[in-house]
Amino acid sequence: MKIKYLIGFLILITLILFVSSSSRANKISEEVYKNLGDGKVRVIVGLKEPAPEKGFFFKTQKTPSEINSEKEEIRNKIISQVKEENLKHIFKESIAIEVSEKELNALGGNPNVKSIKIDRVMKAFLQDSVPLINASTLWPKQISGINITGIDEAICVIDTGINNTHPDLQGRVVAEYCYCSATEGEDTYCCLNNQSENFNAADNNGHGTHVAGIAAASGGIKGVAISSGIVAIKVLNSSGSGFSSDIQAAIDWCVDNSSIYNISVISMSLGGGQYNDYCNNDSLAPSINSAVAKNISVIVATGNTNGAYPSATAGIASPACIKNSTRVTATDKNDLIASYAFRHINFSDTLTAPGSNINSTEYLNAPICSEIACSGLYAVASGTSMAAPHVAGAFALVRQFYRLQSSRVLTPSEIQNALNNTGA
Repeated sequence: MKIKYLIGFLILITLILFVSSSSRANKISEEVYKNLGDGKVRVIVGLKEPAPEKGFFFKTQKTPSEINSEKEEIRNKIISQVKEENLKHIFKESIAIEVSEKELNALGGNPNVKSIKIDRVMKAFLQDSVPLINASTLWPKQISGINITGIDEAICVIDTGINNTHPDLQGRVVAEYCYCSATEGEDTYCCLNNQSENFNAADNNGHGTHVAGIAAASGGIKGVAISSGIVAIKVLNSSGSGFSSDIQAAIDWCVDNSSIYNISVISMSLGGGQYNDYCNNDSLAPSINSAVAKNISVIVATGNTNGAYPSATAGIASPACIKNSTRVTATDKNDLIASYAFRHINFSDTLTAPGSNINSTEYLNAPICSEIACSGLYAVASGTSMAAPHVAGAFALVRQFYRLQSSRVLTPSEIQNALNNTGA
């Protein structure tokens, strides 16, 4: 009899271990294990939502403050188990950390953890204008004596930073910040003074300076929204690479500071992977959704062909594939889709804008000049990276126009519809 009970007990334990192991495996994405090469990996840990009701026999709805308090308690318990140097970012619904395999498996078994995804490396979209989108015809138009040039609108450019001393960008940069924990050299971070976060978005690549000029430069080169403010957030290092958690922190910064700097548009010419359908489980989705909920348009380049993804029509990159993103692919000077530009039939709402041979702002001896044609303070570059800021500037102009004309703040989808209807 005792042996029978013992066998039953062992079977029960085996089943419990199997269920626990299976649950852990379901939480942790395969991509995480693939990146455990040197024994550690950067991940984004999604936190479980607290139950909306309380009580055992009599259920009552929890108040928002009770739910937020529980969320904070869950988050703090997990954070307390992480070494300070391994904690990268704390978000409302997740945390970004670096973990060993042992720590990873422990997190996978934590009932308060919903998911564990790779903190992916994103890259600037550069391929190995303004008159074309009719922006310059809007500038002389006035409503109540105010020109439609993007006045009182600001574009948050999330990229490699900006050279704010460029003569065509001076006075355009209203704020800057840096979230850049990608390495720069040996064991250093890519914000100024080898930090992972600070108030300086100095560009040490050149991509961000070029992109910002397309959106809003005003000088020798004129961008689309020549009076819009530029908010520069650096998330990519000197080689144009950065972590998705830094990008998430940057989006949240733009949203949290939107009322201070009149931020109405976020522009991102970066991403990774290739998807043929919406990727709404992406770690950047909650932040993009939050921005759109505040009527901040999130403009994202679809990506370019490269060695890993040679087909331009097989899909588009993340975060452009997130439903609430406004995705932009590139055309050439003849208004034909560029051969390198990612697109897919499942994303029929993709906007197009000039992306080939675009002349814009640059700085002397920028590292990016080894890949593109630079001449003094300007450079010619191609890619969906160049298309997205055209649209970001256009969104700022349309938003200003309707704000002055009818005292209405258009939603991102309304602005997109307005552009589609005018053929701009």
